[in-house]
Amino acid sequence: MTYTIIDLFAGAGGLTTGFHLAGFQSLCAIEIDKKAIATYKYNYPSTKILQQDIREVNPSDLRLALGLTQEKLTVLVGGPPCQGFSRNIPASDRYFNDSRNQLYQTFLTFVQEFRPVYVVMENVPEILNAYEGIIKNEITEKLESFGYKVTSSILNAAYYGIPQTRSRAFFLASLNRKLDIPKPTHQGDIRSDYRSSLSSRQLNIFESNLSPIVTIKDAIGDLPSLKDGEEYTHQNYPDSPQNLYQTIIRHESTNVHAQVKAVGSRGYNGYSQ
Repeated sequence: MTYTIIDLFAGAGGLTTGFHLAGFQSLCAIEIDKKAIATYKYNYPSTKILQQDIREVNPSDLRLALGLTQEKLTVLVGGPPCQGFSRNIPASDRYFNDSRNQLYQTFLTFVQEFRPVYVVMENVPEILNAYEGIIKNEITEKLESFGYKVTSSILNAAYYGIPQTRSRAFFLASLNRKLDIPKPTHQGDIRSDYRSSLSSRQLNIFESNLSPIVTIKDAIGDLPSLKDGEEYTHQNYPDSPQNLYQTIIRHESTNVHAQVKAVGSRGYNGYSQ
């Protein structure tokens, strides 16, 4: 059986990549940004790609063009623009009628037309409380009116083996049953980028079978140390992988490429593996 996804507001393909690693086939991606979609196209050349404003795409026409009947698509995924909700945007520049705030409604029209078995929508944590919860309630109620059972929660990537404290809100919906939020696989002290205790609630200090969080050192500690402007002229890694994360990230790569340390206040290493 082939499991399939369509990625709306696809960006460079982050959500698609996660599903691809889990064995899903990407049928279609919609993204307006030219540079982002170039990356997506490079990694997923067989996917039907629409580089245009999603509001100009007719969901019914697209479903028919893909040869899909309703409930044939396994998962519809997407992360509508979040600038209208994000705390990284000054309060004076955030307002309810921001056109970007309404694009979650466009996402819902695609859900209604395709009726995928599952729905995954991602956004900034603030969407769950923005404008006194109006957005969260509307998304939940609309999905329920389509026949879905809905779960929403905030997840932090650090508790799932990613070397980054990145919190995001997720809406999970299923036609069959209410989905459980994935349990954390890692534990440790982090400085959450979400200004509340919600993210930390994922961490159960009594769980003894959780792995330690992955640090930046864990992630890139196998790369050679360079002085400013120094070029790494050797092809091979200086050492074997020091941990499971490095082993996974190296995958089939045996060489280190384009190693020049940039001069700057942050001392950024311009590495690619």
